[in-house]
Amino acid sequence: MVRRLPPHGGPAAGLQAAGEEPDLPPRVALFFNRPFRINRAGHAGLTMLPGIGPRLADRILSRRASHGPFTSAADLLQVSGIGPDRIRRLAPLLSFR
Repeated sequence: MVRRLPPHGGPAAGLQAAGEEPDLPPRVALFFNRPFRINRAGHAGLTMLPGIGPRLADRILSRRASHGPFTSAADLLQVSGIGPDRIRRLAPLLSFR
């Protein structure tokens, strides 16, 4: 006899609040054609974005910590090492919610 158990945390475990999208790692988000939430990303997530290495991820996190969340791709121009070309490549991949 096989008995099914509810998922860890009960029957509602893993469900998102209504209207809320799950946070996906950049490569998974790209695979599913979903935007990556840059304002919720940590260091490891940022370094998965194309053209973002560890030092640039540090600068992004530092800028976000000192000035608050990014509201648009143009805000990223304030991060040293990010210019218009990089913004053009990254903007379609990002969400600023």
